[in-house]
Amino acid sequence: MKWFAFSGFVLLGAVLLVESVVGVQGAEPYGQLYGMKDKQNPGRKPLSTLGDSIWAFNYTGEQGLYGVEFDGDYFYVTGDNAWSDSNMIYVFNRDGKYVREFAQKSKNSELGDWGWLDLAYRPDHDYFFGSDDSMITAFDKFGNVRYEFRGPYDVCQGLAWDGQYVWVSLQNLAIVKIDTTGVIVDSYPNSYMIQGLAWDDASPGNPWLWVSAWGQGWNNRIYQFDPVKGQYTGVYSEGAYLTLAGGLAFSTDWDTSRAILFELIQKMPDYVVAYDLGPIATRTPPGNKTDVMAELEILKPTGDKKLDKRIDKIIRHIEKSLEPKLWIDDTHLDPKHGKKVFCEEKKAVKYMKKVCKGDKCKGVASFSLIYHGTNEVLVEVISKEKTCFGPELVSPGDTFEINAVDQKLGANTEIWVDDFLNQEIHTSCSRPLDEGMVFGDFEVEDVDKMSYGGGVFPGELCERLTGMLVEADSILARVAIDDAIAANGKPKEIEKAEKEMAKAEKDKNKGKYDKAIDHYKHAWQHAQKAMKKHKKQNQMMDETRSRSGTVLLQNRPNPVFSSTRFEFILKHAAQARLTVHDVAGRKVWESAGSHLSAGQHSFEWNCLDQNGSRVPSGVYIYRLDTESFSQTRKMVIIR
Repeated sequence: MKWFAFSGFVLLGAVLLVESVVGVQGAEPYGQLYGMKDKQNPGRKPLSTLGDSIWAFNYTGEQGLYGVEFDGDYFYVTGDNAWSDSNMIYVFNRDGKYVREFAQKSKNSELGDWGWLDLAYRPDHDYFFGSDDSMITAFDKFGNVRYEFRGPYDVCQGLAWDGQYVWVSLQNLAIVKIDTTGVIVDSYPNSYMIQGLAWDDASPGNPWLWVSAWGQGWNNRIYQFDPVKGQYTGVYSEGAYLTLAGGLAFSTDWDTSRAILFELIQKMPDYVVAYDLGPIATRTPPGNKTDVMAELEILKPTGDKKLDKRIDKIIRHIEKSLEPKLWIDDTHLDPKHGKKVFCEEKKAVKYMKKVCKGDKCKGVASFSLIYHGTNEVLVEVISKEKTCFGPELVSPGDTFEINAVDQKLGANTEIWVDDFLNQEIHTSCSRPLDEGMVFGDFEVEDVDKMSYGGGVFPGELCERLTGMLVEADSILARVAIDDAIAANGKPKEIEKAEKEMAKAEKDKNKGKYDKAIDHYKHAWQHAQKAMKKHKKQNQMMDETRSRSGTVLLQNRPNPVFSSTRFEFILKHAAQARLTVHDVAGRKVWESAGSHLSAGQHSFEWNCLDQNGSRVPSGVYIYRLDTESFSQTRKMVIIR
């Protein structure tokens, strides 16, 4: 779906788009879709398109618009006083129709001052951030100031809210992450003339920070910034010709199935344009894995049989991690066999390195061996005079991994079997060690060569796909820990699990994804140990209550990503009602009260509040009420 301009009209594919807006002029041609050529610039070829521009509206009552935000129901647009009026916030409904306006409480009110520039919306508290000087102002939907805190610059021009921190920019200075007291959490290099920021926690591969900027040969570009790595990804798109970039906003509420980015495009008149970034990411572990496999399948055939074989190996390992016997539901693994999910994921991530561009081999970090002997043996592996595996009993058919003690293995690695030197394997790059090599009773299954690449696919692609797999493991470990905490599990095991999570995040941020997965696996295992003596107790309690009377069961899935099911059992027929509250006690949703028969019942909830808007991430309390019974439970919603 693309925009084409013909004879003064804007066409959406083959459909003529003319927005009739009461009191506002209709949408007029403002240019073409990002990535399209035009007569004045026939050679324009950006790296990629941002997404289809699907909708737009303009406002002719003000010629100095700059920032935009969307709260799920209304657009809030900043306007300056360059034309002798006050600095204003203009409010438009979902159709782009003008609703109302209110004056900014901005400091700069003299003629020519812009007032608040880019905006950021904080949905959990339902207010906005704006700035026109060194202070960042939190204000409500009628312009009332809630509080202020100092920003890192004289003017905090670009603003975004990530759910915990405020991201701030000023022209070509560094992008800074701060808390709501003004304390700087982190800072990232930047050279673009930034005009707006938007936090994206829903499009494929998220999280992203979208950056609108002037310059670089074009005055309306949107860049993709990776907030985890703290750097630009290399993906950007060019906006309409002869326009200026303005503020940005991101939302999953304008279309609850799509990730939408809004840009305030400065022209005559100014426009708010919506770009479709694709479907909202599933964000469940199996969903992440399925999405990765789908993208890998599209890459084939490459014309290189060896490369196709490696892609197939990645897919095969992911498929093994999805075996039904390993899973209870989308976020819970089988306590006995679930660790295999992490092991297969790690193998997939290692093979991912080999399909991407990279430097030449600088050493071997680790490798895996399959034991094909007939008897169980005691194996110890030594490299650089240090033990890097065992001593450990290994059975026929077992696979074990040998990891370097200090980044990479030595030139030779010794395999000792039952206290005798059995094999000596060369593990430097001068004599490459590859999959399938056989050393006595041992076969090489996998090799992790440091800085090894050799593939043809961009590093950005592999980083994104790897990130999706690692995120799946992170969710599985986090859910297991939360379950252990909720069940009053063993504190020492929970503490160990949390420490492993911290190590995982540290390795993930360094790009050591295979090690991060190991830590997530260990975190999950500690959570399982914490639950061992409590799972039966909790299960018995629920079963006892269900046999003796009415009971509210734990919702499934938990945490919740898009929808969940509430289940309960009624001892007798009764008038029953379910309600959901946030942690502040505000009612978010309730079912229609109805008379239900004795027995088990269930309700589906799509995580929309009573106004039909998606509820934000957080902890929620749900409660079952009858005439003589009331019970509450907790759940977590993740966006």
